[in-house]
Amino acid sequence: MKIFLFSKIIAALPLFVLSFLSAYAQEDIGESAVPYYPASNYEKILWQNKSSGQVSLWRIDDKLNNLDYIEHGPLDGWAAISYSDHHILWRHVDGRISLWLVDNKGNQISYQEHEPMEGWRAICYADNHILWQHQSGRISLWTLHNGLQNISYAEHPPIEGWRAISYSDGRLLWRHESGKISLWKTDDQLRNLGYIEHGPIDGWTAVNYAKGKILWRHNNGSLSLWTVDDKGKQLSYVERPGVEGWRAIGYGR
Repeated sequence: MKIFLFSKIIAALPLFVLSFLSAYAQEDIGESAVPYYPASNYEKILWQNKSSGQVSLWRIDDKLNNLDYIEHGPLDGWAAISYSDHHILWRHVDGRISLWLVDNKGNQISYQEHEPMEGWRAICYADNHILWQHQSGRISLWTLHNGLQNISYAEHPPIEGWRAISYSDGRLLWRHESGKISLWKTDDQLRNLGYIEHGPIDGWTAVNYAKGKILWRHNNGSLSLWTVDDKGKQLSYVERPGVEGWRAIGYGR
């Protein structure tokens, strides 16, 4: 997999005040709030069944081999969209979201939900943040407290041809309609402090960035997990074949 680099900086601009719509806790196994848990030492890949919507959370070794797993669903109307820091984020067809807290094996401990916001779509959860994208293309990054309570946020206007696909560790990953990606290092206001680009790479689609790694999925279902340095340059990678009927939708710890 070749690497292509070039540089460009686009400044972030604050937009309108995004009103917080009431988040509410729903108890499960005695928990009424979803606390923040830092990343574990266990690397995980979240898979989704293409037909049923069922998800499978794998614990993996450094060769992407499956060490153990747990499955959830399918849940009517819900689709899992990301895994990070002991949390699985789900999005309903009506736009509301559910953030599950899970243990190291992926068992659900508790969860919290947030009602839909017109025009907005949740993209991912990581590092006590949720990334949202508006139908106009602009993005909003929420900082969370006590589950899904939004205590602050930062926004960035749309960039023609680009779509934000993940956020983690102060890095914002964008994917262009051509298939190339741009990994931004950002401050807490989503201002671009520097970036690197890769691709496009024939047949491959970037899935997400997390904890110094970029997960790619090939059209045939196989995976490639890149290890990158602080600037996003590829240091190494490991690949594995796909799983029939399933597609990988995220990497995390």
